[in-house]
Amino acid sequence: MIQDIERIEYRAGMLAPGISVANLPVRVLKGAKIPSEVRKSIGEENILNLGGFYGDKDAGDPLQYDHLRIVLTYDTVEVTFFNRAVALGLSDNEVFRRIHRALETIGTPRRRKSRRGPHAELNRRRS
Repeated sequence: MIQDIERIEYRAGMLAPGISVANLPVRVLKGAKIPSEVRKSIGEENILNLGGFYGDKDAGDPLQYDHLRIVLTYDTVEVTFFNRAVALGLSDNEVFRRIHRALETIGTPRRRKSRRGPHAELNRRRS
């Protein structure tokens, strides 16, 4: 049975004492508005088979927190990563790198190219 990605929620940030996960910004992508590069990254990195918890809650203060929720047609996959930067720096784990690459793709909004060229804003400021 083929399932489609219906919705993606990605919440990330630093959790200092007294800050709740609910206070972190969340990026939500739905249906046809999910960029093709995000869908491609999820597939290439096999994220749908990597649901679970990763990293170490005690490896840093404040706590770096990443939570990815992918809602499919008939299922939901969730990936939670604690202190991702520390885990990537201290281990040689391919699963960590795959999740990292996907989170970077999902968490980085694509920028629209200016019709006036890449330096139009800079040139306008000089005037």
